[in-house]
Amino acid sequence: MRKRIRAKKNNKRTLILVLSIFLALIAFVTAGLFVIDSTAPANPKDYHRFVTSAFNGSYDKAGNPKTYFQTDIKKDIESGENYYTCVNLSVTTTNARSIKEVWINISDLYEQELDVFLAKGTKGNTTFLHDYKITRKAMKSNQDGWFKIYSSEQGLDWTSFYKELKIGFSASIKFREMVIVDVQGKLGSITVESCSYGKKPTADKRENHS
Repeated sequence: MRKRIRAKKNNKRTLILVLSIFLALIAFVTAGLFVIDSTAPANPKDYHRFVTSAFNGSYDKAGNPKTYFQTDIKKDIESGENYYTCVNLSVTTTNARSIKEVWINISDLYEQELDVFLAKGTKGNTTFLHDYKITRKAMKSNQDGWFKIYSSEQGLDWTSFYKELKIGFSASIKFREMVIVDVQGKLGSITVESCSYGKKPTADKRENHS
């Protein structure tokens, strides 16, 4: 009788030990997957796929922009300073209304922070208008990749700078789409004229881009 009781106890201990090892293994594998996932570029929730984004980056989702312009960062040959990658645009709105909002859709941020600036003038004498910073945390908490990088109740008078609007990026990202909204809530027209590289203009200093 005592042998049977001991056998049952030993079987129970073995079962508990096996179960504990199995649960520990699951916890280890799960933790490892989260570590791998953390190495993925920062993406909005719609573009992120658990673990696989660590190897393949963003994934397209129905209803979201699927094409993109991949920015790349170049350096000044003499100073080694990073240039901004810029997209030069020609913009118009209905009845020449001022621009109230500027939205961009982006994904795949590898750096800790992205600085985006708006400027008027696309070639020489690029003049600073506004900037907007996006952190990795903000990118990951965003649902669909849309960020409002500019907002003004009185609106931005684009006719004063010959329709030329420049948007610059401090880091490598996928720039998927851009929208401007006028003071009446209507969408404006955007045409990509060219791309360029250069330093970020400031409120006190203009920059020439090439």
